[in-house]
Amino acid sequence: MGTTKYYCGDYLLSLHNKDNEYQYINNNDLQVEYVEQGIIYPIEFSHTNTEEDNQYGGVCNKDNVFVELSKNTRIHRDFHNPYKNWYIGANPNVKVDDIDYINEEVVFIGAMHGHFGHFLFESLNRLWYFLENGNKKYKAAFILSTNFPNKKLLDLLILFGLKEENLIHIKKPTRFKNVIVPEPSYYLNSTCHPKFKEIIKTISKNVTARCKNVKIDKKIYFSKKHIGNKRALGEKIIAEDFKKNGYKIVYPESLSMHDYVMLLSQCKSLVCTSATNAHNCIFLPDNSEIIILERSNHIHYIQTMIDQIFNLNTTYIQCHKNILPVSYSVGPFLLDRTNHLIDFYKDRKMKRDKKNNLGISDIYDFLKQWANLYQNTHYRIENNGKEYIDKSDIVKIIEDVI
Repeated sequence: MGTTKYYCGDYLLSLHNKDNEYQYINNNDLQVEYVEQGIIYPIEFSHTNTEEDNQYGGVCNKDNVFVELSKNTRIHRDFHNPYKNWYIGANPNVKVDDIDYINEEVVFIGAMHGHFGHFLFESLNRLWYFLENGNKKYKAAFILSTNFPNKKLLDLLILFGLKEENLIHIKKPTRFKNVIVPEPSYYLNSTCHPKFKEIIKTISKNVTARCKNVKIDKKIYFSKKHIGNKRALGEKIIAEDFKKNGYKIVYPESLSMHDYVMLLSQCKSLVCTSATNAHNCIFLPDNSEIIILERSNHIHYIQTMIDQIFNLNTTYIQCHKNILPVSYSVGPFLLDRTNHLIDFYKDRKMKRDKKNNLGISDIYDFLKQWANLYQNTHYRIENNGKEYIDKSDIVKIIEDVI
């Protein structure tokens, strides 16, 4: 465990201090269940007709009873949206006698999530089983999220060391001679086992072994500017500050998985906004630095877990000037040189262009994005416990801001 520093206001600091009391590390032995004549069901929509809400999928035993160890357990804590069961087992419309049979033993490695951050933590978390002696001989079976747009994520399985010909994508219910179900080494918002770190370090080690003579930038700024969703408004100013101080601006979405891991596995100082962008730091070498630009008055439990189990030196800097309340997930976020960031610059003796400041266009884009998002009650706002902000709330908020 490395060091942690904060350049934050009292409220955000109190949230960090509270979450630091939570023990994320699980040192108990991970379980493995051997399911004779096990059936693997692909993820399909159920009666809920909703993504990640009690969908069909996962492993069932020979009697078609769901194997609980095969599910992705998620914990609901505090302000985060309550998580439901992602998948719950057999599709009752499938006739068991008609299911295809393959006379092989396979390892169920879980569901491949289409969101990059969730993929890192919820789709790689069973790979530890292949690090145990003799287990690389098995093929790996997986199911895909019904919304899986980014197929290049599967390249991380290859970078881990699995052979492409040994990957089995379950597209229809399939019975196997034996299905091996390893326990996840990471549970969302709950616990993380040291073996999860071994999985990540194995990927990094495999990539760096191929790139011994490649010159890599040691100071990197991961920018979200080019992804097109305009959630991190005003970021360009801060990115330019770090560029003046020797950081290379990189757009991670434009990289292959190999180049992405290669950059991070040799980086000594990474700067990025909070949430998924910051979670990239798990591929940094031990004792590296991660500087996190906090984009709202929320913390991210995954990052606290990373602080506890990965040997990194973390600095959190409150960088947002959100003039209206925002969801921790969907934003939008208005970033600027806050007093906290300026204090950080002073402590590091960093240079900056004092003439370059937040513009009216960024504020306008923030208000436009905010209005588009929160007229839709699908997005939750943490505002006195309400699920959304109504018109009277908006008037009151604007009065408070003015």
